[in-house]
Amino acid sequence: MTRSWVLRGAGLLLLAALECACGADQWRPELLKSAQVPRTFRVSWANICAPEGFILLVREGQDVVAVRFFGVLQGPQPGTGVAKYAVYDPPPGSAHLGANALIQEGTVSVKGWWGFHPLVFQRGDYMIRVRRFDLEYDFSTCLLLRGTPYEYAPTPWTRIDDVDSGAAFLRWFRERSPSAPSLTISPEELLTPLHRVTQDRKTGPSER
Repeated sequence: MTRSWVLRGAGLLLLAALECACGADQWRPELLKSAQVPRTFRVSWANICAPEGFILLVREGQDVVAVRFFGVLQGPQPGTGVAKYAVYDPPPGSAHLGANALIQEGTVSVKGWWGFHPLVFQRGDYMIRVRRFDLEYDFSTCLLLRGTPYEYAPTPWTRIDDVDSGAAFLRWFRERSPSAPSLTISPEELLTPLHRVTQDRKTGPSER
């Protein structure tokens, strides 16, 4: 009986090794194509997704980082792929990121899953670690909300120089109930309050 289980285990390990070897060939960059990514921000109970190139803010307490995904490539299986990212890490207490931000760039990926429901885990290089933040990437341009202590805010900005993490119109989301409805927010919707706040700053209270 013991020998039988050893042989079965060895067989499974061999199959896993062969699967990895064959799978690696499918992930050659020249074989991957541009992925279809959301054109709007999407907030579900499990994750928050951004249009490619748009900035997501993440905060815990007073600490804030900004994340942007770009160069997204579709993997060989649905729900898998690779993306480049940039993380902007402002000094603590700084609202305007701009030139003061430290930048971390890299590549993240989801290359499949293992386990059985409800314990299913991603395969790939999907963790983004900067300062106290451990952010988990989800294909194609998403960060996981589920099981995290952080708050997330969609923004209308694609340039880090424009970011104001203290803007009053920002909507912050945290982990939600599985029964909560999903939300769709277009960048255009975010631009309307942005223009109003900007105009208010220009005119001042006496001119309104």
